[in-house]
Amino acid sequence: MLQNNNDSQDEIDNWSYRMFNTLIDRYGKYIRKNNIDMDYEPNFDIIMTHISRYYNFIKEYDGKYDNSTYIYFKAVYHFCSNEERDNKNDTLRKLFKLNEHINNSYLYWLIGLHYYHNHNNLSLMRKYYLIAIKLNNPLAMLYLGYYYNCNNINYDLMKNYYLMAIELGYVPAMYALGDYFYNTQNNSLTEKYYLMTIEQSNNTHLEAFISLRLHFTRMGKDRDYIWKFIYLPRILALILISMRRIRNAQKNNAKQPLFFLPQELYIKIFDDYIVKESIIQL
Repeated sequence: MLQNNNDSQDEIDNWSYRMFNTLIDRYGKYIRKNNIDMDYEPNFDIIMTHISRYYNFIKEYDGKYDNSTYIYFKAVYHFCSNEERDNKNDTLRKLFKLNEHINNSYLYWLIGLHYYHNHNNLSLMRKYYLIAIKLNNPLAMLYLGYYYNCNNINYDLMKNYYLMAIELGYVPAMYALGDYFYNTQNNSLTEKYYLMTIEQSNNTHLEAFISLRLHFTRMGKDRDYIWKFIYLPRILALILISMRRIRNAQKNNAKQPLFFLPQELYIKIFDDYIVKESIIQL
């Protein structure tokens, strides 16, 4: 049954609202602990959609947690704010100035992004990305790789920065490198990095799964090939992992998910293969 446009928009709004609340929960945790780790990446679209609520959230911590993490999230707000860009306010400049003493790698990355998007200053973009990279910031590695990739400037440098982030276990870089090889039609490396992405616990799972399906479709592989060589071995492996965790509950981290792949993936598998095959047999 098709939904009308209002229902569809309501679903989009509800999803956006839930995503924002999830981000806010994570932001608060990082601010209170003064710790930005590799699990964090700002969703600028979601922040801009709820910019007034994000501002209220930032004000809630004003004067209470003036640590490097709070200053970073405050800078994210001013970066996303259209008012900041239109009025050429110096708030961002003052926040960036504080980083000379704070040395927050994520703030260095945001400074580079600011000079790229708001001033088109490539030399300063590279300068601050490289400072962040020296501090092992995976976002700066990813975004510098994006720059070299999207502008067709230097394949070796692009690959180098993606691989640096991958060595740190940064999943979006795995997907980005898989995407590059998909576009250049390098089949073996496309599969390698898409599968690497799928096997990690990250929100890019489903994107990599969809891209891998497109890859095999382009190669002319049928559904049976995809099922036997991609889905089935990984599902069996995940079942074995789950059984081991159940048997050795005390030795395993309770916070670690039982299954790594997203629920949507299993729904898609059963919808595309098992259910339809059962109907055919009937």
